[in-house]
Amino acid sequence: MKYDIPTQPATSGLRGYLWIIALLAIGCTILFAGLSARSSYMELQDAKTRADAIADFARYLEAGTLISAERGPANSYMAAPDGVRTEYREAWEQATRATDAALADLVAHVPEDLMKSVISRLKGARHLVERAGERPRLERRYGDIQAAIDAMFTAHSDYESVLRWRMSGALQQDPALVDALFKGITLADLREQAGRLGSFVIPPLVTGEPIRSRYILESQQVRGRLLATWMLLEPLAASLTPGSELEQLLEATRQDFFVKGLMLRDQQLGLDATETRPRLDAITFTRQYVALMRPLEQLRTALMEDIRLTQLRRENAAWTGLVQSLILMLTIVGLVVALVLAMQYYIFSPLLDASRAIVALAFDQTPPATRPRRHVAEIRLVHSALAIVAEKLTERRRLTEELHTLATTDGLTGLLNRRTVDDIGHRLALGARSMDVPHLILADLDHFKAINDCFGHPVGDQVLREVAAVLRRSLRAGDHVARYGGEEFAILLEGQTMAETARVARKLRKAVKSLEIETPQGSVIRLTASFGIAGGSLLPWEDIVRRADLALYAAKEAGRDRIRIG
Repeated sequence: MKYDIPTQPATSGLRGYLWIIALLAIGCTILFAGLSARSSYMELQDAKTRADAIADFARYLEAGTLISAERGPANSYMAAPDGVRTEYREAWEQATRATDAALADLVAHVPEDLMKSVISRLKGARHLVERAGERPRLERRYGDIQAAIDAMFTAHSDYESVLRWRMSGALQQDPALVDALFKGITLADLREQAGRLGSFVIPPLVTGEPIRSRYILESQQVRGRLLATWMLLEPLAASLTPGSELEQLLEATRQDFFVKGLMLRDQQLGLDATETRPRLDAITFTRQYVALMRPLEQLRTALMEDIRLTQLRRENAAWTGLVQSLILMLTIVGLVVALVLAMQYYIFSPLLDASRAIVALAFDQTPPATRPRRHVAEIRLVHSALAIVAEKLTERRRLTEELHTLATTDGLTGLLNRRTVDDIGHRLALGARSMDVPHLILADLDHFKAINDCFGHPVGDQVLREVAAVLRRSLRAGDHVARYGGEEFAILLEGQTMAETARVARKLRKAVKSLEIETPQGSVIRLTASFGIAGGSLLPWEDIVRRADLALYAAKEAGRDRIRIG
């Protein structure tokens, strides 16, 4: 006899209405989430553009600083005694190469006439430096040295046109950058004026003549500009976090340069009547003065980096907002879909489930497993009976799975146990295919007993679990990893060459070595492991294990934290 059993209830119409409502709700959600995501994306792009612009402008400032800094070794070269002239010339040439490299990195982005003028000025200034420096020490003239210094001043003044051009372009793209770029260019100018002020001291120290009146006036003008620029930056201190790196650099600049540096310069020119000190030679003065100027460069670099990091934080916040919008959208969409499916599951399908279960029981078959549902009173009794049957079947399946897990895995780490990996190894060793060739890595934690002795066995168990986790993360999904003994682990690879197996072992050694495990007492445990490798075709599994074990022993004997191949 044939049985005509209906398999679908007549609920298609209501299901269709539910899906229409769900699609409308999903559409509205996507619209609102899209508007929010668009706002976050625009914020992200704006922050990224500003961070890139600040980083790019910092490159231009650094090139200008190198032009300024080149004067230090140039001054030392022009002041060097005849016997050590070559040494100072090499230092100067090294500085010129650094400057040229920085300019070469910019030349493709700067108008040709601007960069050509800077390079031409630099070339001329270096020629004057070389001519003054190559003269015998006693024949070097005040005018030649000052002319070379003035030429270096002019080269940097030409480069300031490049800075203004780049700043103008950046502000045209984003006027909001004005504060960041102004601070950067102001600090760069502060360093340049500080360097110029010191350079006026070099000719008198080299030639032994007093500073000429013309350069006294010029240096005082530079000093006035320097102090005025510093006064513009003094309010910066109020915006800095007390104790921050920037606040410390600002104070170091104030103390090192504006107190000690200016005093050193004035003493060498005899302009400080409050204290008289022995006159330094030009090289010693340059070395001390440049050291006192260093906080100026560090302050500019740190400030630009802080501004750039602020923009990166904005970018990260925008990314977070974007991701949150997308997650919220997906969550709402998921909830709507889940609601419709739940209504189908709990309202429209119970009769169909009951009919299928009854048919299965009638034919002495296991009914399909069903989740608990809210049924009407008329069929609740039937579904209760079905639930009991399904529960018993599920319990039996769960017990079977637990028994299988207990038989094949290590209870502490969740890895395979020794018996299981040995079974797999035997099977692979007997295989004829090249893709089944087994290679075994035995890993043993170094000094593990000391961990148990110092911190106790619970911490030792924690260490074993952490190591097991890092081994699993470091291997492919198809690789086999097992706890082979107390603190010994086995990694079985299929179809790998010995060289590939060694690479895996090196990766695992580094992974274990980088592991840091914090104990409940707050101590941090760092580990190393020794590794033995063996394997290949036509080898019995027992032979592979024996060779790997001997290689592991050799790694231990060699000082631990080693890999040896058997």
